[in-house]
Amino acid sequence: MKRLRLFCILLLLVAFGAMTASETLDKYQMMAYKVKPGVVKILSGVVVTIQYQQNEAPVQEQSGNGATGSGFIINSDGYVTTNGHVVELCYNYDQDKSKVLNQMIVNFALQKLQQAGEQLTSQNATALVQKWIQEHTPQIVQDQVVKKVYISNGDVYDYEIKKYSPSIAEGGKDIAVVKIEAHDLPVLKLGSSSDLKLQQLVFPVGYPGAASPGPLSLLGEKTSLEVSITRGTVSALKVDYKGVPVIQTDAAITHGNSGGPACNEDGEVIGISTFGSLASDSYTGAPKEVAGFNFLVPIDTAKEFIDDAGVKYNLSSKFNEKYDLALESVWDKKWYDAKEYIGSALIFLQNQPDLIKLRQIVEGKISDMGWLEKQWAKNKLAVILLVLIVFLVLLILVVMASSKGKKRSSTVAPLPTEPISAPQEPVAAAPERVVKESATIAESPLFGSLTVTVNGRELGTYQLEEKGLTIGRDPSQVQIVVQESIVSKVHALVLPEKERVVVVDRGSTNGTYLRGERIEKGVLQSGDSFTLGQHGHVVVTYLK
Repeated sequence: MKRLRLFCILLLLVAFGAMTASETLDKYQMMAYKVKPGVVKILSGVVVTIQYQQNEAPVQEQSGNGATGSGFIINSDGYVTTNGHVVELCYNYDQDKSKVLNQMIVNFALQKLQQAGEQLTSQNATALVQKWIQEHTPQIVQDQVVKKVYISNGDVYDYEIKKYSPSIAEGGKDIAVVKIEAHDLPVLKLGSSSDLKLQQLVFPVGYPGAASPGPLSLLGEKTSLEVSITRGTVSALKVDYKGVPVIQTDAAITHGNSGGPACNEDGEVIGISTFGSLASDSYTGAPKEVAGFNFLVPIDTAKEFIDDAGVKYNLSSKFNEKYDLALESVWDKKWYDAKEYIGSALIFLQNQPDLIKLRQIVEGKISDMGWLEKQWAKNKLAVILLVLIVFLVLLILVVMASSKGKKRSSTVAPLPTEPISAPQEPVAAAPERVVKESATIAESPLFGSLTVTVNGRELGTYQLEEKGLTIGRDPSQVQIVVQESIVSKVHALVLPEKERVVVVDRGSTNGTYLRGERIEKGVLQSGDSFTLGQHGHVVVTYLK
């Protein structure tokens, strides 16, 4: 009997202990996932076709000046903050096109002189350029300005400069606000730089890369959008030559990081990467970057500039509402909830690589869960009831074994005229009744159920039978009626097929979307959600 009691205790310990062993992301990884979707890459430049005389014949060549930088979304309606010097060329082109084009002819002449082997110095460069221009008579026959923003899922948009301040070297704040035509975008929260402390951790985020003039080979291409995140500390709180505050940091920042956010441990933006320190190379005398001496524009300075532009910030978006819930669920190890919220977030930002990676992590966690842990994640009350029932059954078995032992030990005494075993009848009947109840509780529909949610409100839960369930607006043709304009009369069919459950689009107008992609037919796993239409107003969740 003691062994049986010990077995009961061990059973309960194993049952609940198995549901606690699971690793999750640390706080810095969570911060990275929180920030990355809202960081963008910016391409700014001008491409020209120049015709000039070469050996008394006209020749045409393409040339370009431009830069790549970083930025971050501050408003879900497409407002992006970056450095002024990242968009400087395009701003100058808009303000004085002829001045920019004339400078591009000068740059083209310098390039040709260097290719010819001329030794250019600060003393002879101007004269040699003027001579080359006189001899070859270059002129621009075609020009194009390039203003591109690449958001984190690879989609590309043209931008419009809404407000601009030149670089710090030119007496400005080095901040710009640009606008793209997009909505429901991921946004970053702006923190405060007024309470920064020395040696506080800081995380610059952006797209390091070349930012020097040259042909814009990236024009029209989707770039690699894997954001880089470096770590450092606040080295000093200084002011520039005009007395404007700047933040010095030892975090690694280079060309291409310009305009990107620098965040604290909570993922709040506390500064904007802007410039580094230069020193002369001891061998060549050429300027080179000095590692560990980089500077940020304080976010409080940027806030004043953004306020002047009339742009509201620190407002949530539809994407952030779902994505924040997904991250909270990951942190709390609620893997099924996390999977659902990630799927909802992907509706607003399809093919976003960080969301796809996070979904793979979550699906891996679900796959590693044991049977009892999966049931606990789906329905804690049912698991508690099941464990209690098993415990009661084992307890009754212990009582029965104890009673039989007492009965055997009593055979040495004279048998009474009235049977003393009568009180034992309820005890013997109890196990059969409890076992039947447990069998009833554990019973579940053969093919699972569908739960329909419309605009966040649960419409109802429907049991899935072998003949399947049809969803749509026409009550005469479907079993699940959803009276929403985005839903077709007969929109989709869910039915068992060869030991699996599939969803089939029935030629709907607005489509059926599974895992962020439009489908004609897809296989459902327990916990999967699909939407009727792309915008996620009508969500159907399958549970087996």
